[in-house]
Amino acid sequence: MTHIGTPAREFLLLFDTGSADTWVVGPSCTNTTTCAADNVYDPNASTTYASTPYDFIINYAIGSSNGTYAVDRVAVDDAVLPQQMFAVVNDTEHFFTTQDPNSQYTIDGILGASYPWSTSLQAYYNVSYLPIPFALYAAHLIPEPVFSVHMGQAFQQHNNTDTATTGEDVDLWTGSVTFGAVNTSIIDPQAIRYTNISVWRQYATNETGYMFWDGRANQITMENNNNTTTILSSNMSHAPSFIIDTGSNYFSMPEKDAQELIINHLAPEAHIRKEQGGYFVDCNNPRLSDNTTLSIHFYDSSDHTGATTFPLTFPISDLVFQVDQEQCILAISPGNQYVVGNFILYRFLSIFDFGNHRVGFAPLKDSP
Repeated sequence: MTHIGTPAREFLLLFDTGSADTWVVGPSCTNTTTCAADNVYDPNASTTYASTPYDFIINYAIGSSNGTYAVDRVAVDDAVLPQQMFAVVNDTEHFFTTQDPNSQYTIDGILGASYPWSTSLQAYYNVSYLPIPFALYAAHLIPEPVFSVHMGQAFQQHNNTDTATTGEDVDLWTGSVTFGAVNTSIIDPQAIRYTNISVWRQYATNETGYMFWDGRANQITMENNNNTTTILSSNMSHAPSFIIDTGSNYFSMPEKDAQELIINHLAPEAHIRKEQGGYFVDCNNPRLSDNTTLSIHFYDSSDHTGATTFPLTFPISDLVFQVDQEQCILAISPGNQYVVGNFILYRFLSIFDFGNHRVGFAPLKDSP
């Protein structure tokens, strides 16, 4: 839980490595169809609140939010940031709309954990601030510039894509974030493999820096009955980036590549339902079983020549959800970029190292 303001108010926030801004619902967000959370942050109720002149606007793959930036006391466990920037949201669109406002648990906002360059404040005003993980390290509240994440155990038995935001069994869906360290209690540290994140260039200033938690991969392969098929292949200079996004559940990829994988190799009968965000497929398709695995081959950061890669491997069945007796949905979403979401990440400890600008993975000891 995160506490904001004085006196401190507790908020349940979605930990999102796919974005950098932290925001909570404000008192003006009263529409229950767009702001299901009734636990709001009221600036007038906090003695440590400070206003800013900046509006907040952010667009996600599944919706948007807008409001204003604010500064207040933010506490993550025992670590206190006395003047942390975040946003107070007045309106959202298609965001958390599957939440039941009468539920015991509703998500109150987002805790953004991506790089400072990817904040909306940077994009719209060219003004920089440190997102919470970076601010914790800068304030010497955590020992190392790193955090590690693993998902809740319910991802191991998921069968409903809405459960993560509507279920009452919130403890099963809640994982853990370790700030300042790698949680080696649940992995073999020798199994960690790292990939460097991409360097981006700002066209307005020609500056280079880091924006996203993304790793470059040269291949996607499919393995079925000891046969390996290459779905995507690229050399190092043209290798696409895969964003590691704990704020998303699906595996997203450009529509052309999604069609190549699904129609040509997995499920020729599939048809897209964009309102559901995935492809409808025959549940009895044998290629959608545990016998079929996908591997994303990331460049290994220990080899600067680009000659070494390592696979992030998962069964395709992790992305299959039953809709009715015959139809299933395949949680591969066509989009503009590659995004690796929680239905893949739950098998691994994900390590976000902003000291060395790399992302690491290690299989969990009890991973199925």
